[in-house]
Amino acid sequence: GSSHFGSQAKKIHAKTCDYLDPVAMQLRNFVVVFAMVALKAECMSVKGCGPQTKVCTSDHTDAASNPQWSCTPASSGAQVVITPEASKSKIAKICGPGKFTFGPMSCQPPAAPGSHYNYKQSTYTVDADETTTGCKQINLEHEMKCYHVDC
Repeated sequence: GSSHFGSQAKKIHAKTCDYLDPVAMQLRNFVVVFAMVALKAECMSVKGCGPQTKVCTSDHTDAASNPQWSCTPASSGAQVVITPEASKSKIAKICGPGKFTFGPMSCQPPAAPGSHYNYKQSTYTVDADETTTGCKQINLEHEMKCYHVDC
């Protein structure tokens, strides 16, 4: 009687769940691949520079006249605009290894017609074999409007 019916129901239930196994496997594989792609995209967002390579600028001070720093991770070769407020301070911090170039002219492609981007640039190099975990404060000769880092 009833015990035979109960075991039959269990068999049917087991078979109906079997078809979900490949779906679950594919879903799990998709999640793993998606996580790997997201991680790779995160690593590539800072093109060619290590995570410790960044530039810090200060556009204001605290009550005791200490510069308040705002840091941006470096992306190799990408030009970054320095705000007018930060430009007036004539100081910056460079962190990590790289060649840091600051210029008093607006950011634009150096090859652009009429570009003066390379005019009066100041370059600071931190070699990879130096201690590259800390930051160095630098005093800039001019009010700088743009910088780029080569890693």
